[in-house]
Amino acid sequence: SDLAAGKFITTGSSNIAIGKNALVGNSGSTGNYTGSFNVAVGENAAGGSHPFTNNSSGVTAIGYFAGQALQDTGSFNTFLGYRAGSTVTTGYGNTLVGASQNTTNLTSAANSIGLGTNIFFASASANNQLNIGNLIFGTLPATSTTFALPTSGTVGIGTTSPTSKFGIAINAGDTLTTLFQISSSTVNSTTTLFSVSNTGSTTIANGVNITTGCFAVNGTCISAGDG
Repeated sequence: SDLAAGKFITTGSSNIAIGKNALVGNSGSTGNYTGSFNVAVGENAAGGSHPFTNNSSGVTAIGYFAGQALQDTGSFNTFLGYRAGSTVTTGYGNTLVGASQNTTNLTSAANSIGLGTNIFFASASANNQLNIGNLIFGTLPATSTTFALPTSGTVGIGTTSPTSKFGIAINAGDTLTTLFQISSSTVNSTTTLFSVSNTGSTTIANGVNITTGCFAVNGTCISAGDG
């Protein structure tokens, strides 16, 4: 039957396919799926509706139409959720978790991470993107074969292009007036210790202790005792 899961797997091995057209690679009468070590659970999961030869391996696609557009080189992707990663074609090494009623927009991007419902990325093809809930964005460091502290990468809240290691942006229509805040809480109250407003004004509750250097205004140090 054309509906048989894994129908066109030829030389591929160690594959698991459960669901109509799961891991099929072709919705017609012919096809060639040579990838290995894939897990596809759900209708059309992991390449179930496109006529091509597919050698993607190491893919985990769980959910209706999850990873349904994968083509050659689309290996080592992990897609969990309704239509998760359903637009990814040749992209590899992506991790997308969450339902995508409007479908995700990644195509050839690699090594990107998306967590949340209906997430959208700034670029369909840029590698190493991070999107958590369409709120926290970032650029991930390059992958490594061993543990290593990163020497690249950024994280931004409210911005897809932070220009520092950590960036916060207020966008048009946002009604919050505080960009960043540090507070201390007790059983009965919460005290703001440090805050930066959306105009750059900074509030510090308990003074500033400068151990070296100086406090400067327009590049000019203010010496101790200056009025």
